[in-house]
Amino acid sequence: TAVISFQSANRFYFSGFTSSAGAVVVTRNNAFLLMDFRYYEKAKKTVKGLNVLLCERLYVQMAEILKKENVKTVFLETEDISVAKFKTLCECFSGINISDKPYIQNVINGLRSVKDEEELKCITKAQEITDKTFNYILGRLEPGRTEKEIALEMEFFMRKNGSEGISFDTIAISGKNTSLPHGVPTDKKIENGNFFTMDFGAKWGGYCSDMTRTVAIGNITEKQAEVYNTVLKAQKEALKNIKANVICKEIDRISRNIIDTAGYKGCFG
Repeated sequence: TAVISFQSANRFYFSGFTSSAGAVVVTRNNAFLLMDFRYYEKAKKTVKGLNVLLCERLYVQMAEILKKENVKTVFLETEDISVAKFKTLCECFSGINISDKPYIQNVINGLRSVKDEEELKCITKAQEITDKTFNYILGRLEPGRTEKEIALEMEFFMRKNGSEGISFDTIAISGKNTSLPHGVPTDKKIENGNFFTMDFGAKWGGYCSDMTRTVAIGNITEKQAEVYNTVLKAQKEALKNIKANVICKEIDRISRNIIDTAGYKGCFG
């Protein structure tokens, strides 16, 4: 039996090495990391616990490894493989059963769902950078600046303070644009009386943070304050009720009921 991992986050999890391509092959007795010439030199020097191989013909080399290791069945990450790649593997690995069962996917998901101390340190550091960025940008949100300007300044600040990159495309939107949960920063200028929503995150040690905050620019109306405080109340009640063995939809119901009974039923997708 063997396991093949193509998915970049899983490759990083198993090897500690970041790359845009490659594969991990794990058999009963050995583990291999196949990297092309762009990554091979660094991987060879830094990766521990796996045999790093220069990848020139990926599928052919994997087939040779499987044959040498006397593998009869291969398990794949079923959540992240295309039909085309699955068919190609079946053709290349002649005489080997390529399982389409989610067994190994469930094992990997289970492993990754529990964070060890080093992972927790990385996540905490990523969030520290994110918090620092939020505090920094608060003093720079003012009428006349554009959403794009703010987003770029936030990203630059995160990089300057050690972030390896952004967790995802930064959302920094104002006024009417804040009704778009995943709105894209535009050339719209911030105006007095706007809400300003930021959804952003930093990356540290390969791990990401993700934080959303909405603040008010200048003076806001009573209606805006009511909406803001309704959401805040829903959030606080959710936090009070989150604990082990409570399912997510129960927490959602608690939050959603507060929003619905405040007169905003149907406003929260």
